[in-house]
Amino acid sequence: GGGGGGSGGGGGGGGIQQLQPYIQQLLMMGVPSHFLQQLNPQILFTMLSNGMNLQMIYQQLYMMAMQQAGMQGGNKPTSPKRLGIILDGSTSEEGSTDPSPDEPAKRKPNEKLIALMVGNNKVGANGKPMAEPTLRFIYKGSAKVSDAGGLREDVPGTFVTVEIGDQKFQTTTKWNEPSPFWAETFDFPVKEDTRLVAKLWREPPQDPKKRKKNKKKDIPDVPFVIGQATFTFDEAFNSPKAVMQKKVLTTPQDCPAPSANALSMRIELSAQKTPILGEHLYHGILENLFLRDKEYFITRLLSDPASKVSASDATIMAKFITELAESQDKAVPLLCKLVEDEVERTASTAVLFRGNTIACKAVDDYIRLVAMPWTNCLRPGAEYICANDMICELDKGKLDKRKDHNDPDENILNLHTMLGPQVAAILNGAGYCPRNLKIIFNRMRHASVKRFPNDQKVAWTSISGLVFLRFFVPALRTPVTFGLVDKLPSTNAERNFLIVASVLQKLANIKVYDTDQLYWYKLNRWIGMNSRVLKEFVDSISLKRIPEAPIEVFDVPFIDVAANCGSLFPFLEKYRPLFEENKDNKFCLQLLNELDRVRAITDGVVDAYNEDPDSVLLGSIPRAKEVPEPQVSEPEQLDISPTKMGSTKTTTLSVVPSPSSSPPGQRKKKKPRKEKKEKEKEKKKEKKEKKDKKKK
Repeated sequence: GGGGGGSGGGGGGGGIQQLQPYIQQLLMMGVPSHFLQQLNPQILFTMLSNGMNLQMIYQQLYMMAMQQAGMQGGNKPTSPKRLGIILDGSTSEEGSTDPSPDEPAKRKPNEKLIALMVGNNKVGANGKPMAEPTLRFIYKGSAKVSDAGGLREDVPGTFVTVEIGDQKFQTTTKWNEPSPFWAETFDFPVKEDTRLVAKLWREPPQDPKKRKKNKKKDIPDVPFVIGQATFTFDEAFNSPKAVMQKKVLTTPQDCPAPSANALSMRIELSAQKTPILGEHLYHGILENLFLRDKEYFITRLLSDPASKVSASDATIMAKFITELAESQDKAVPLLCKLVEDEVERTASTAVLFRGNTIACKAVDDYIRLVAMPWTNCLRPGAEYICANDMICELDKGKLDKRKDHNDPDENILNLHTMLGPQVAAILNGAGYCPRNLKIIFNRMRHASVKRFPNDQKVAWTSISGLVFLRFFVPALRTPVTFGLVDKLPSTNAERNFLIVASVLQKLANIKVYDTDQLYWYKLNRWIGMNSRVLKEFVDSISLKRIPEAPIEVFDVPFIDVAANCGSLFPFLEKYRPLFEENKDNKFCLQLLNELDRVRAITDGVVDAYNEDPDSVLLGSIPRAKEVPEPQVSEPEQLDISPTKMGSTKTTTLSVVPSPSSSPPGQRKKKKPRKEKKEKEKEKKKEKKEKKDKKKK
């Protein structure tokens, strides 16, 4: 501002000082600091002078920040996680770029930046009313690698890698199969122009003699590509069902062992484009699912096997429901109800939490949501398995085929050295289990003991079986996926991970091997010795006793409420007949009305976007954190410099605190104390006169 300050104009330094408490609160509410640094102070003065409160200013500034980042132009904000919204996954370090001469003219980014509230209307810099952002799209795709053909019979092993942009997925290795069949599915974000590159790899033989023969033929002793092909998602977006595509693979020119036959591969592709409305439009659905119903009737109804929810739908819905419940701080009470229902419906402890219901999947998803860093305790043991390539094989059929390292006693000793670090890391890391999980495990323990009073082990196996089966064992079976190791050095290391995982699962169930399981039964003594420590571990994570290890609080990743609601919405519509059968419940009836309302709004907004994309702003305004109005008692220095806040741009707002927190030009004048005392005396006299009249 200039030197001449005004009552509402935001003049010199004294006027800018008044913005200090508001900037502090806006930073706490979630407005990006780098955006505030670029913002013209005049905009804040205008908003405050027009009587806007902090919530209204937050929404306006947030919308301006997203528009500045180029949500309509194609570029993405510099930090989507800090902005509190998940975009398409890619990020850009700069704002929107100017359109090319071949493209039609669009509004410049700075014209979309300024939006002021005049009365109840949002007006842009061009003077036209601005529509509130209420629509965006989520693109989801999946690729199911089916099979490959045309391989020679002497190919030892094959696997497939799927590459989509920077993402890379890999199937398991199929050994000695000329027509390998995988049927493995991978999910990832896609768009209409996304291309998938599938590569067929050949593994080196496991037999040392065959490896020597390959060296003489100049065939490398490492995996190499023998064929590749490119797949597109054009047909998948236009088809409601998955599309099977078969393509002939192209052999690279530098392939050391090309196939004489034509190689082919089949991949089943599917794609989905889901419209997502603003978060506030799904509030009615959230109320009926979590907020108003303390018994969570709708979620428990969907989790009931009598509702006949398919296993695939239950897997997807459980993830959305769990994340939404956590975003509303209702995950713990909801999961406690689901756990009690699941235990009550289970007929035997052997199948406890082994089903495909929403309850089982929800507990699994919640563990991975809030306790994923807990698997870090497995990393030292996983690195030890990779570094020490020892033979731990105990399967009789596989031992008979080996010509070396076929002594079971020696392999058992090797297995003990592999199991030791893993068991010690898991059982000693009970203090790092999040407290929310301990509350759920405690409820699970009491429900299991009440349901199966004759089973003496159920107090421990009900929890250990779930934690190991759903969490630790999958991490050891697929250590690369869980980030325990970067890659597996050999097929022997992969086999060792599977053996260690199977033994830990036996320990979790406190069961021993049968004597007819040759060589494996020799591990029964080891299981008996560690069962006592396992029970202490379960006692620690189920609030039976206070853990001695320090409690570490893990940060829950950002949950996009609008995206989860929009993705859950089609499944709620799919099971509409189930809710109509239970109309007697008021929450089911209200949910049906909300589904009709959201469907009507979605159809209207999507139709408007298809007719004129500029009429609908893409994006959504997340709910601000609840922060009280600023009350400044003592001046404090606010440093929002680039070095402190992580910005790469210069600071335009150099704000100094002010002892006053009232908007500029609207300071209330304090009344003198003498006038207040005189008025109080007059009121007392009037009261006395009234009392005297009543007595007379």
